[in-house]
Amino acid sequence: MTEYDLMQAAAGKLTALWPDRPVYTGTIPAGADGSFFLESTGSEQTEGLDRFRHRKARFRVRYFLDSGDAGAFAQWAETMFASFRLFQMPDPGTSSSAD
Repeated sequence: MTEYDLMQAAAGKLTALWPDRPVYTGTIPAGADGSFFLESTGSEQTEGLDRFRHRKARFRVRYFLDSGDAGAFAQWAETMFASFRLFQMPDPGTSSSAD
């Protein structure tokens, strides 16, 4: 499992929660209000018993609010915190995508 796989899974989770909002992982186009930007902020791997490895990856999600409504932002933030508190990878046979 690569860092790219983790990023794609996080993008898939965002898309599942908010299907009408684009998720960008590269260049952010002009007029991206109401969309997400997902960036990797680092990863690490440590050795465990035998051949077991612990892998941690950190991502930052930026949401470009399409209105100045503080209540809409608070609702988005609560959904993010609840949905990403524990993040599990989908089955290897499934895929998700980001722009």
